[in-house]
Amino acid sequence: MANGKRAYWLTDTISVSANATLEAELRVGANERFTGRKLLIQRTAGFEIRSITDDSGLPFTNADSGDPLTGDSFPDALTEHAGYLELPAPIIVEKSNAIKFSVTDTSGATNTIRVIILGEMEQLEKT
Repeated sequence: MANGKRAYWLTDTISVSANATLEAELRVGANERFTGRKLLIQRTAGFEIRSITDDSGLPFTNADSGDPLTGDSFPDALTEHAGYLELPAPIIVEKSNAIKFSVTDTSGATNTIRVIILGEMEQLEKT
């Protein structure tokens, strides 16, 4: 299926200990390219995103520990029908690369966080 495209949900789930920071990593394979158009974050408690980068360190936000994106910045997937956040421009994850979300729990309890990017996976020619 060279150059085939298909709808795809790129996801990762992490369990963050109370007040700890962990990284969700959404990786694509050696012969794939992902184009993400919508973002959904499901969580069991409060959290902050302190960075979003790819493997090379390219940032997708200027958020940091002093000015994080809080969980309130995202639609609540459990209570809102329009839980996906439409991205202002597609996020492209090139072959053998990943997009990484540095997530910190703010609830003081273990927090399960699932990051989902809805988009399109393209199968590339093998090199």
